[in-house]
Amino acid sequence: MNVSLVTPFWYAPGGISSVCRELARALGGAGHSVRVFTAEKPPLEGTDRHAATFARPECCRGIFGLFTAIARAVPDVIHVHASGRLLLAAIVGRWLCPHRRPRIVFTFHTQPQVKSYLPLSPVERRSRIRAAALNFVLSRCWAVTCVSKSLAENLSVETGLDTTRSFIVPNGVSTSLLASAEVGSVRATEGGHEGSPVVCMVGNMAWDWKVAGMTLLAEALGTLRDSYPSLQLWLVGDGRFKSVVEESIRVKGLERAVRFWGSVSDVVAILKRVDVYAHISFNEAHPVAVLEAMSMGLPIVALRAGGLPELICDEVTGLLVDGSVDDIASAIRRLLNDRERARGLGRSAQAAVRAKYQWSVIAEQYVRIYQGTERLTSTAASVQISGAGRSSTP
Repeated sequence: MNVSLVTPFWYAPGGISSVCRELARALGGAGHSVRVFTAEKPPLEGTDRHAATFARPECCRGIFGLFTAIARAVPDVIHVHASGRLLLAAIVGRWLCPHRRPRIVFTFHTQPQVKSYLPLSPVERRSRIRAAALNFVLSRCWAVTCVSKSLAENLSVETGLDTTRSFIVPNGVSTSLLASAEVGSVRATEGGHEGSPVVCMVGNMAWDWKVAGMTLLAEALGTLRDSYPSLQLWLVGDGRFKSVVEESIRVKGLERAVRFWGSVSDVVAILKRVDVYAHISFNEAHPVAVLEAMSMGLPIVALRAGGLPELICDEVTGLLVDGSVDDIASAIRRLLNDRERARGLGRSAQAAVRAKYQWSVIAEQYVRIYQGTERLTSTAASVQISGAGRSSTP
C-alpha cells in the first residue's frame, strides 16, 4: 500500500512530529511504501537528527505546492495529521490524481482549548462558520481518528465538530524505546539516586495548560522539601510561557531545586535518572511523554483530567490526582516513601505499554482503517459511534 503522510510538524520536538515519525517507521517496517509531506521548513544541513532514519520529507510551501505534490505521488491513502488547511490541500490533491481516488484519513491530536489557564493566554472565540467548514471537509474523508476518547468527546461538545463516527487510535511507543527501557526500569526501581531524589515532567511550554500544571508541581515541591530537603524537580521542554514557570519558582525561592533542561533530543537519557514522573497538565489528549515514562517503568503521578485517565489506571499503573497542591504532594510522597509500591506501579505501567501501545500494533490498526476493515466500536462512550468505514466517494 502506498501511503502519503501529511503533517504540519516533522522536525520540531513535540508529540505530533514524534507520532508521525514513528507511524512512518512502523508502516515502512510492515512493508508499506510511505512518503511524507510537511509544511515545516527543514533544519540546516547536518542538523536533522532523523535524516539517517527516514527519507527526507518533501517540504511543500503553501497549499498549491502540497496538493500538486500529492497528485504526483498518486497514493492509495492520504493520511493528514492535525491541520485543517493541510486536509483541504489533500482533498484537492486527491481529485488531481489521474488514475485513482486515494482514501483520505484525518487524525486529531490536540484537545480544543475552551478556557484560559494563564492570564497571558486569552482564548480565541469559537467560530460556528469555521466549525461548519471543517465539518464539511471532514465529511469528504474516508475516516477520521482521534488519539483518545476524551478528545473525541471534547471536539464534539466544545467545538461542534462531528466526531460521532471517529475511530479511537491511541499514540504509541517505539520498539527501540521499549528495548532500552529495561535499563531505565531497573535504575528507577532500585531506590533512586545515591544523592537527591528527582521528580520530572516533560512538556511543551507553549501550551498554557501544561505550564499551569508545572507551576502547581513546583509549589508541591516546596511542600515536599520539608521532608526531602534535597528533592529536585526537572522540567524538560521549552516555549513562550517558560518565563511564567521561572517567575513562579523565583517567587517561591526554589531556584536551586529546579532544573530546566530545555528541548532535548534524548528524553530517555533524562528519564533513566528520575525517581518519579509527574504529569500535571489540565488539557491533554494522549501525551507521548507519559507513554515514554510508562515504557521506562517509572512510577507516575498524573492529573485526573483530559485523556490522562485513559492512559493511567489509578492505583494500578500510576496515581491520579486532583488539581490541588496537597493532593499532588501527597501522591509523590507516597511513591518516595514506599519504593516497593513504586516498583509495582512502574512494572504495571510498562506491561500496559507493551500490551497496548507498541507502534507495530497501532500501525496495524491504521492499516485496517485504510483498507476499510476496521469496525467502529462504542469506545467513545458519550460520543455515539457505530457502523463501518465511510465511503471513499464524497
